[in-house]
Amino acid sequence: MLRPRWLGGLAILIVSAGAVAPAAAQDQPGPTPHLTVCKICDLDIGGWVFGNYSYRTDPSGRDQNGFELGRAYLNFRGKVGDRISFRVTPDLFQQTTAGSDAYYKGWSLRIKYAYLGYTWVKGKEAKDWNAEARVGAAQTLEIDEEERFWARYLGQVGTERNGFFSSSDVGVVNVVRLPNKLGELYSTVQNGPGYASRETDRFKDFGTRLSITPLANRKGLLSTLEFAGWAYTGKVASKNDVGGSGLRFKGLKRDRWGVFAGLRDPNLLLGVDYAERIDQGDNAPTAGQAQVVSDSTGRLLSTYLLVKPLRLFHVSNLPLGFVLRDDGFTPNTNTAPKTRYLVVGTTMDVGERGQVALDWQESKPYGGLPAASLNRTWFFHYTLLF
Repeated sequence: MLRPRWLGGLAILIVSAGAVAPAAAQDQPGPTPHLTVCKICDLDIGGWVFGNYSYRTDPSGRDQNGFELGRAYLNFRGKVGDRISFRVTPDLFQQTTAGSDAYYKGWSLRIKYAYLGYTWVKGKEAKDWNAEARVGAAQTLEIDEEERFWARYLGQVGTERNGFFSSSDVGVVNVVRLPNKLGELYSTVQNGPGYASRETDRFKDFGTRLSITPLANRKGLLSTLEFAGWAYTGKVASKNDVGGSGLRFKGLKRDRWGVFAGLRDPNLLLGVDYAERIDQGDNAPTAGQAQVVSDSTGRLLSTYLLVKPLRLFHVSNLPLGFVLRDDGFTPNTNTAPKTRYLVVGTTMDVGERGQVALDWQESKPYGGLPAASLNRTWFFHYTLLF
């Protein structure tokens, strides 16, 4: 089929414009570039890249080292009209799932966030009540909120690192922002497995978080103080409770709850997080067998500090920082084994949106876990927002 010659020229013009515009935008300091792509919608395009070089020093992994690209995100945010918004965030990551076709063979692309939002309560001023409903792949209950107080490029927050839940999932979310910047009420109904997996059973998970910022209208360091409490209840199916089998066993408990307190200042990040998870397992019964359910409770206490003391105390404008983190996690309170996770290091700002860090991390087992579980690693981390 013949195509008009002007179509080829138009395609070249569009590709050239797409290649030139971002390069020009990168030369300009300031906020994320803004691009208007149509008369009825606004689109903001940004991204986040972070990675590291690591070198292990523990006996079982001594001298193992490598360069890793932790994540590469592109964020597409926009509005259509006065009340409808959207966000799409593709996630580029290295496939490391054993048994998959792409295992250690390269890179995979998946969607982390992809949701539509509708502002069903819109205040006349920023200090008024506001409420937004979202549908699609959206933030889960607590992880994204806590990452505002922690440098994600150094590692995951405790609840994600220890398998409480994923940072994103598909479902319905409602966000109510309290008046006078007092905080927000965040509620979810989501699948449960997380954005990296399709829905695997008939159950759904429900959760609510209340975050309070009591001093937000004051000036000074304490204006960033936040307290949060959250609760999450859900179920998973028995291992033999699968579609098409005709078997339907009792759903197994998957509950979580936690409290958090933190400060979020450009020169001081401080967080204390306590959380518990209650999980059930069963004996994978078949037809004619009784279902035997077992319970386990896991507990997490995570504390961390990221401080730029020279700037905080107005000694110098040098953006040198220090990071300390100490996590204690007990996977099952009925048994002895537990782990301790430590992070110690220094950070340095590179421009307005970049940062590098030299840090040492240790994951140490206690109470019967095998010595092979010990991991001591030196890292050179980097991150860039654009």
